[in-house]
Amino acid sequence: MRGRLHAVAALLVTSCTGCSINGLGLASVDRFETDTAHVVVVKAWGGHLSTQSIDRGWTLGWSRRVYLHPKTASRSRTPGRPGPAGSDPGARLRASGASGDVLPAIGTVVDVAGLSLDANSLRTGMHLGLRSSAALRLPLGFEGTVLLRYDSEDLQTLELEITGGEP
Repeated sequence: MRGRLHAVAALLVTSCTGCSINGLGLASVDRFETDTAHVVVVKAWGGHLSTQSIDRGWTLGWSRRVYLHPKTASRSRTPGRPGPAGSDPGARLRASGASGDVLPAIGTVVDVAGLSLDANSLRTGMHLGLRSSAALRLPLGFEGTVLLRYDSEDLQTLELEITGGEP
């Protein structure tokens, strides 16, 4: 009971100040499944702190973060398990309620309008203005092909195909 009270209090405080952390607070989180991927979309206004290793940073303004989790080989055309063993850059924002196994996030699409401070393995620094970026994180030595098709206005049509085996 006390844990719930703390969670509700934290949610109220972050909502009232226009802030969010990993999608909690003044943010919306959408989770859906396509034929080849589980997708998590986090949209936030105000101050947003992301602690995900794939896009760790702070944004003041508007941001949309799309996390891509490939489906397992048995459920899609994804024959290998991308991502080094034990790594899970998107563990906190897993696609809940998804059917089958959900692999770690291997990619992200980030759109930002405002001020952003980034401190992650893909980008370090400060940016003011509009920015749109997409990145895939594949294991060292990965031999294969990755095809990502998406329409930023209709993410339900996203396709993620990975061919090749584990390194």
